[in-house]
Amino acid sequence: MALQQIFDGERDPIKWLLARGGWIVGFLSVVLLSACGGEAPPGGGGDGGPQEGSIERWVTSSSDDAEERESGGVNRTSTDLELIFDPDEGEGQLVGMRFLDMRVPQGAVITRAYVQFTAKEASAEETTLAIQAEAADDAMPFDTREGKLSVRNRTGAAAFWSPEAWEGAGDADGLQRTPDLSGVIQEVVDRPGWVAGNALAILISGSGRRVAMSFDGDETAAPQLHVEYDRTLPRESVTIVAAGDIACDPESEHFNDGLGTRGSCHMKAVADLVLGMGVDAVLPLGDIQYEDGTYEKFLKSYDPSWGRFKDITYPAVGNHEYLTSGAAGYFRYFGEAAGDPSKGYYSFDLGRWHFVVLNSQCAKVGGCKSFSPQGKWLAADLEANNSKCTLAYWHIPRFSSGEHGDHEEYAALWDILYAADADVVLVGHDHNYERFAPQDPSGAYDPIRGMRQFVVGTGGKSVRAITALKPNSEVFDGSGFGVLRLTLHPDRYEWGFVSEAGNSFIDSGSDSCH
Repeated sequence: MALQQIFDGERDPIKWLLARGGWIVGFLSVVLLSACGGEAPPGGGGDGGPQEGSIERWVTSSSDDAEERESGGVNRTSTDLELIFDPDEGEGQLVGMRFLDMRVPQGAVITRAYVQFTAKEASAEETTLAIQAEAADDAMPFDTREGKLSVRNRTGAAAFWSPEAWEGAGDADGLQRTPDLSGVIQEVVDRPGWVAGNALAILISGSGRRVAMSFDGDETAAPQLHVEYDRTLPRESVTIVAAGDIACDPESEHFNDGLGTRGSCHMKAVADLVLGMGVDAVLPLGDIQYEDGTYEKFLKSYDPSWGRFKDITYPAVGNHEYLTSGAAGYFRYFGEAAGDPSKGYYSFDLGRWHFVVLNSQCAKVGGCKSFSPQGKWLAADLEANNSKCTLAYWHIPRFSSGEHGDHEEYAALWDILYAADADVVLVGHDHNYERFAPQDPSGAYDPIRGMRQFVVGTGGKSVRAITALKPNSEVFDGSGFGVLRLTLHPDRYEWGFVSEAGNSFIDSGSDSCH
């Protein structure tokens, strides 16, 4: 008998099979793929896996979907998943779903991904959801102990969803399907420790209310993760992380053997975020070693934390490094990677992008005007650049809503970059995270040619609150530490701020190069 005859009248044949007892997942995949003329994925994953394909997995146990209330309590046996407000508890919550046996090869290009829900009841409130994955090689089952869901590290990549009204119980169509999650899944399968067949967890936060079926509500209508991938596509994209204002002085009262205290010296915890990301480059944005950047302090504080990525690090010098004459400790520690010690500015190419590293300590290198040595070098470097996309970074921001504010001193450098159609600027100095809309040299909004600036002074030293919000500031956060993760494609880029565990702040988006 043909499989289509067996499944006639059923909305989803795989769910039909899963609802029947005695099925083993591996056997199920063989039956279905053979029936469709395909080939079952091999066990164990790795390079022997298929070159392209798709996979669907459901939540299959009570320990694989969970809700954590704002007050910290975790529930794994609810008959529904409240996205996000639970009126019975009178508070919002974080929702987690874990999918087993994700046989997606490490490093495969994710071409499409989504979660399909089934509505448990009608709901029409205005709702905005942020969807991330757990930044883990192999997601563990959810724990019922208080706060154990929210402490899981999340991907920098996120997808935002404002679902239309859900009209009735049992609906499972496009209205109950998330937007594309390919960037979110990509970050997980790019991790060095990811292996095909591992478990992957999706975490959803936000505001509003939609009510989906959980495993304990109806195991045949539990959330489903669909992923499509291709290993034949060229990998022309690169991933970088960036942050400044990083390592505490080892003589600080907050140093605590490199582990820091509640609000200071989080350089190791922030560096730990980067360990499993599988990034191609790390960009420290100045003030890398407090208080004065001596070589000995680099060895005691920066090296055991961020120094773990030294072989893929491209640093920018900050003002604190120059508290040691000539920033000698900085240039000795990083060596050739820091460029000529008499300049502190240099450029390089990575993937299809051109990177320009500038020295914001203008008085140390003959100024930052267009006619200065640095200004002339920058103009010549950009003139010779053939890349479509350009990213520049230095320490002190041209524009900032943080404690130190704007700095006109870098206007000429911004002019030169703008004239060359540069795309992104990264800076630190103010101990907060801030994203600006694309701006021209005067600070006016310019969506056509403007450069988007990120202030990322959240690398570990300390964080500070906003002072006065500047024009075109789109996002500001001074509540916690983290790194900016950028995936750089040949003609566009995606960003995501990855917060330290326990901090719920996220920022994510994408844009095209000029």
